[in-house]
Amino acid sequence: VKISSPPRSRNLRTKLVEMMTARKLEMSWDKDAILTAYLNRLPYGNQLTGCRAAARGYFGKPLGDLSVAESAFLAGLPNKPTRFNPYRNFDGARERQQYILGRLREEQWISDAQCSAAKTEALRLTESGPVGEFEAPHFIELVRMAEEDGGELSARTTLDLELQHFVEGEIEIQLRALDQLIGGRLSTQAGVVVIENATGEVLALAGSRDFFGSPGGQINGAWTPRSPGSALKPFTYLLALEQGKTAATVLPDVPVEFPTPTGAYRPVNYDRRFRGPVTVRRALANSLNVPAVRMLDAIGGPERLHSTLTKQLGFTGLDPDPNRYGLGLTLGTAEVRLIELTNAYACLARLGEYRPYRLTQQGRIADSTLFDRDACWLIADILSDNLARAEAFGLNSPLRFPFRVAAKTGTSTDYRDNWTVGFTPEYTVGVWVGHFGNTPLQDVSGVSGAGPIFHAVMTELHRHVEP
Repeated sequence: VKISSPPRSRNLRTKLVEMMTARKLEMSWDKDAILTAYLNRLPYGNQLTGCRAAARGYFGKPLGDLSVAESAFLAGLPNKPTRFNPYRNFDGARERQQYILGRLREEQWISDAQCSAAKTEALRLTESGPVGEFEAPHFIELVRMAEEDGGELSARTTLDLELQHFVEGEIEIQLRALDQLIGGRLSTQAGVVVIENATGEVLALAGSRDFFGSPGGQINGAWTPRSPGSALKPFTYLLALEQGKTAATVLPDVPVEFPTPTGAYRPVNYDRRFRGPVTVRRALANSLNVPAVRMLDAIGGPERLHSTLTKQLGFTGLDPDPNRYGLGLTLGTAEVRLIELTNAYACLARLGEYRPYRLTQQGRIADSTLFDRDACWLIADILSDNLARAEAFGLNSPLRFPFRVAAKTGTSTDYRDNWTVGFTPEYTVGVWVGHFGNTPLQDVSGVSGAGPIFHAVMTELHRHVEP
């Protein structure tokens, strides 16, 4: 309990709180679970927390592959991780290891032969220093934030490390190609979130291309609010379908203006063309702005969409006043977090069942039904209709797959933010690409900026699916 709690003054009140918390924990967890949680939170020095991270950091191998000598060496570090830092005081850490091996022999956990062999075994630490501190830093940052906000203690996260490595590698590959295309200097950034729909577990999360090496790499692009562009349009149309509209409902894509306190609002499409009467399917599939604004106005204005986003779908970064955004809310005038937007799309994938995203394998929160199943199915059908979106994206865009994928792009004003978010029944993937300094991406849209990363990650997730 002590090592899992935020730093506090060591006084009587603190000790009483810890004692009561420990008692409660003992009543709800068995001894193995408590020990596992303890071992996964122990400090091993060099920013390594938990025995698994220590095994990777100091010996470059999984915990289960450690020898008796290596295990005893690590076991001695949490006692005084600074004093026994093996990169500065190897002899001190080795002396502590020898003591632990002796105690293991006294307690008959190992034999005389095992003890002698372990005491003389040569230890080879990783030459470049700890590596565990670099694993999914933005993911771990969010886990710690959640625990500080009163979340349950959990010894295990939801992270799929193999998938995380793939995501991080693909970000670098695709951003290097994008930087060459636009003449950049490796300053383009990206955030990626992967959610397993059945559980709500976040399997991978990257907030930048390189936490330690790239400019602004410590900024978490999966958490920092950004303008989503058109990525909120599906929720406007979802509300409309629930009110009786259909995919065949016709909307006028013609010039229009809406009065506002600051003057007339005149929405225009991405290509500044107007197409006349268009169906809901065509309007959403091709991400037309004017019909989306008209639809939001028809179903109750920004208040209706704002309430859905904040009170039902868990968006936390929006201003409480929907009038601040106006009808442009459906076009991305509000800023949202990538992880929350991705989780909202996961709700569509579950046909209206909302489930909070999870970073740790703690008790499930009860699901809630937010939307009509048929309406969600129809939104998914439109977003996976490659022929319907060919007018804007072509037939061979990164949104095309050999299996069914519902996907939506978004591009904010001046190409500052590029998004692609989409799902299959199994997984939901969200991708943001842009500059943390808000520099425009020079005519790079959501499909060309975030789309290639989205395509690569979604393909990897379904690599065993038959075309």
